Amino acid sequence: MRICPKCHAQGIDENQEQCKNCHVRFINLADTIYLDKAQLNEIAEDIIKNPRVLLFTLLFGIAVVFFVNEYAESRVSKSIADMKEKTDAQLSAAYQDMTTKIAAEFQQQRVKDIVAQVAASQASNLLVQQISPEIDSFRSYTSNTLAEFDDSFQSFQKQSTNALADLRATTQFSLLVTKAFSDDYASFKQLLRISQDTNSAFKKEADKSYGTIYSRLLTEPGSFENSGVDWKQNGIDFEKESFKQLAEDVQSSTNLTIGNEALLLRAVTQNERFPKYDRINLLISIMTNSPSITLRNEACY
Repeated sequence: MRICPKCHAQGIDENQEQCKNCHVRFINLADTIYLDKAQLNEIAEDIIKNPRVLLFTLLFGIAVVFFVNEYAESRVSKSIADMKEKTDAQLSAAYQDMTTKIAAEFQQQRVKDIVAQVAASQASNLLVQQISPEIDSFRSYTSNTLAEFDDSFQSFQKQSTNALADLRATTQFSLLVTKAFSDDYASFKQLLRISQDTNSAFKKEADKSYGTIYSRLLTEPGSFENSGVDWKQNGIDFEKESFKQLAEDVQSSTNLTIGNEALLLRAVTQNERFPKYDRINLLISIMTNSPSITLRNEACY
């Protein structure tokens, strides 16, 4: 296939040697030489250093001397100008032919694919070289940050667990003290055990609370007659009720205060009109089963 190296028009007619548009000789793509840039530079240097070119230049110099001797200065100048013009034209034609072949070479799809592959490979390598350090640095930073966060979270979790355990223990102890001050015998007994435990964090508070409750137990509750309580208004008729009824009042009355329950117990157990056997059994029952600290304490006297 023949094409115009200048306008790339195809030469269909085999007898046609030149392009009708550019008047430049057609070239055959099959004869195109595939050269790279280094090869082109080497060829250009060879052209300049070619012995024929040097010989031509030498002959040209000799001719100039000859013409200077034979013709007038104006003729010599004209001849030199013509010779220079022809030389420039030949060099220009040679350069044009060479660049045309190079341009035709780069029009080939094979060459385009090779250039694209090389460019893509180089771009990929450059991208990897530029981004890889940043990616490694980010990975290292992320790993360190996650490790620090994990350590901080575990420390916080441990502190929170300990604080929650302390709060739960403090709350339970506070409830225990409250129940003990409310005359609950089981809480009072447990408060005593804590006050005797040297390893307990609440030993000091337990010992103080126990001492306060114990001191209150030592206080004399007074007498039944001088208590100032309207027993009948509280549903208790001491003169008419039987021993069994009064015993139930002592242990289950909801109208009496803790101190008044102790006064009623004393009055019942010291009254000679009730059998001694019943009175002793009542005291034993109170000391064994009563949930009240005050009643148990009163039953011991």
